[in-house]
Amino acid sequence: MSISICGGSRYTSNSPTFNLVRVITNELKNNNIRVICGAGRGVMSAVGLTYSGGYENLCTRVGIRSDFEENAEDCYRFDGNGILHIVETLNEQSNYITTNGNVIMFFPGGSGTMGEFFNIISNKSFINKTIICIGQFYQDLVNIMIENDRRERSDNFRFINYIDNKIFIINNTESHEEVLYRIRNILKI
Repeated sequence: MSISICGGSRYTSNSPTFNLVRVITNELKNNNIRVICGAGRGVMSAVGLTYSGGYENLCTRVGIRSDFEENAEDCYRFDGNGILHIVETLNEQSNYITTNGNVIMFFPGGSGTMGEFFNIISNKSFINKTIICIGQFYQDLVNIMIENDRRERSDNFRFINYIDNKIFIINNTESHEEVLYRIRNILKI
């Protein structure tokens, strides 16, 4: 099993999200689960740090070549943890991350993370994968999509029909133990 992890690049090591990522990925690492994520900082750096110290072969970090140029933003630079895989474009990075995982785990993030989330939803690729969304942020987004389906009486997409068996939302992240319990049940580890 491999899990793709998406999330914001601007979280620091003292943020609750960064620490939650470390707790979750430590559980994945302890179960020898391969992870795939971006090569930047924030959520991605938390993943890489967890898989350092002998587990690097289980962690693929996907970076965009231009992010390694001298004038690139620091939040996208590779920190050296995990195995680096270079691609040419943001689209290639997003496709690599979201197509190579059996499970895709989303943490809150900015426009890049949102692009990956909506790409999966709009292409209905979640039908063949399990999606785990961490945080109230995603519960709010899903509620908007469900409400829109109800308001439009849409029979074409019916997002509400898929959510119970393919998309799992863990919106209460205050207890790391509760989050781990839910993830273990979803992943059956």
